[in-house]
Amino acid sequence: MDVVLTYMTAVVVVLGALGLVFGALLAVAHRFLHVERDLRLVMIEKVLPGFDCGACGYGGCAAYAEVVVQGKAPPDLCKVGGPEVASRIAEAMLAGKMLGHLPGDNCCECLEESCADYALALARGEAPLSRCSRVDPAEAKEIRILKLAADVESALAGRGCRKCGYDGCTEYAEAIARGEDNNLFRCERGPLVIRALAAAMQRETARSNPQVHNEIVSKIRNILKRSIQANLGTKNCIECGYENCAECAEAIFNGDVDPEKCRHIDAKAAARIRQILFAAEADAFADTQDASERSPRFVAVVKCQGARAHTHNRFRYVSQPDCRATTVTQYGQAACPYGCLGFGTCVRACPFNALVMDEEAGLPRVLEDRCTACGTCAEVCPKNIIEILPADQYVHVLCRNKDRGKVVRQACEVGCIACGKCEKVCPVEGSAVHVKDNLAEVDLETCTGCGKCVQACPVGCIGDFRKLRKEAEKRADANAA
Repeated sequence: MDVVLTYMTAVVVVLGALGLVFGALLAVAHRFLHVERDLRLVMIEKVLPGFDCGACGYGGCAAYAEVVVQGKAPPDLCKVGGPEVASRIAEAMLAGKMLGHLPGDNCCECLEESCADYALALARGEAPLSRCSRVDPAEAKEIRILKLAADVESALAGRGCRKCGYDGCTEYAEAIARGEDNNLFRCERGPLVIRALAAAMQRETARSNPQVHNEIVSKIRNILKRSIQANLGTKNCIECGYENCAECAEAIFNGDVDPEKCRHIDAKAAARIRQILFAAEADAFADTQDASERSPRFVAVVKCQGARAHTHNRFRYVSQPDCRATTVTQYGQAACPYGCLGFGTCVRACPFNALVMDEEAGLPRVLEDRCTACGTCAEVCPKNIIEILPADQYVHVLCRNKDRGKVVRQACEVGCIACGKCEKVCPVEGSAVHVKDNLAEVDLETCTGCGKCVQACPVGCIGDFRKLRKEAEKRADANAA
């Protein structure tokens, strides 16, 4: 018995010694052979679902996280996670940039466990920058610029199309935030960029630190003013009564004069200036002029009428009821490759409950009295059938199909067949309706809203929103009664 105990004791001692030796070796290896991973990569991998479904186009969540960190892919490709995961990824990317401007010694003065956690809280807007007194003023200013650039980038397409002339949306957003680029309309999402800047200005207004508030709000105001000046043409002709275009832009921004005071701008530039004034809530004409002179209100428009009565499905889809997930299977179950899939992803994404699903038609409907034109629905729609357009524009082609007429008719009864009748009956000189790539398009700047093209369309794919809105009001009154 004593011999057995002796052997057992020896075994325990040997195993314990080996454990200590190997533990020490692992500690040394970790100390000298450890490879630091990018904090952004770690945070992005945490927020991704981890299903490795490949729907994003990459070989798993880890591979997708790597290309996002490298700037080679946008943060909204995860079909399973949707907008929530895209938002978390964007926050992680911003936190990684902010971390380089923090002290980095994890002093916990900010009440967070580490500087990384504090950076993430800053990116999410859950903690003020003033909580850490050891941040250098120059670094604090850089962090605020990064936050503003992130707000701008969130409004951009994020597809790296380079139509703006930059290498990507991140570079364009930072140029705007730093005041290096005054053209807010290089991207087709210019109106959403303006709204993002206006939202940032309103957010900073609620800050308790007046010095920081004044600095950031002043910076955003200067960005908007310079954008107005860029649309004036900067000719400094003094025909407007001001010494230069900068003073004229200042007067327009403050609501002292109408944008048309400048004789060198066209209708397109005037419309852009009014979008800036409207989004920034700085348009003085709203209180002093009639409705025809006010800045236009924007609403979401669903450019599809492919209701169940007019089209059909190629197969029955029984998986996750999400439009983006459906597109993984070829282009979805709908017969029309350009049309609405009817699973209500836009309805669920709308933060203002401004969209509802018409269960009978299988299409989303916009409640214009609630719509703020934030563009969230347009972002999540995989078919790009939702556009943010002026509410005072009544005539729209409610179809996106660019196939030939015969193919369109096989898929949908109310799809555009490019017959050209709308173009012929338009009374506007040069026509406000044009058929391009087998699809009719309405020129919003020249269209008078007479509705003749609506009546001439043989398939009824052009909608008169003046009539549709009256019908909606009647239905609302009937329901209230």
